[in-house]
Amino acid sequence: MFLLKRKIRQRRKLGKKGSILDLFYVIVFLTGFAITFWISYTIFDEWKTESASLLPGEDVGNLTESVNIAFLAFDWIFIVMIVLLLLSTTVLAFMIDTHPVMFFISFLLLFILIVIAGILSDVFNEFAGSGDLNAAYTVFPIMNFIFDKLPVVATIGIALVLVALFLRGQGGSQAI
Repeated sequence: MFLLKRKIRQRRKLGKKGSILDLFYVIVFLTGFAITFWISYTIFDEWKTESASLLPGEDVGNLTESVNIAFLAFDWIFIVMIVLLLLSTTVLAFMIDTHPVMFFISFLLLFILIVIAGILSDVFNEFAGSGDLNAAYTVFPIMNFIFDKLPVVATIGIALVLVALFLRGQGGSQAI
């Protein structure tokens, strides 16, 4: 009996892919990613100003140039992560058979996720506006733009998932 219940729970876990709640996880993950790299760049910027006396001149210049290039790449990696996470959630949502009644529940979740995206956008802007992190503001312009428009980005992602969820007809065939 116990093994049967465990197998049922495992099947339920396997069936949860591509849901609208995945977009909530994407938004929270991207906010954490951005804040982590803002803090990392701020620490590096402070270290860069103090390291001139610790290492010979040419070594410090080569090291700081390499790290600056890496941090500039993280801004573009952020865009790639957004696109790939939204596409993977949309593709996985397309694999789920849903009932049309779930559209109204999903539409309600749309508004909740837009509000959460707005709150996380404000949190990031408060975080970015603090005096200690001004050095990172010019290094990550793409992250700044995305977080200024995070509710719009979340709406686009939710719209893609909703279309993918309800594009399928009954029995796994596509609706025409």
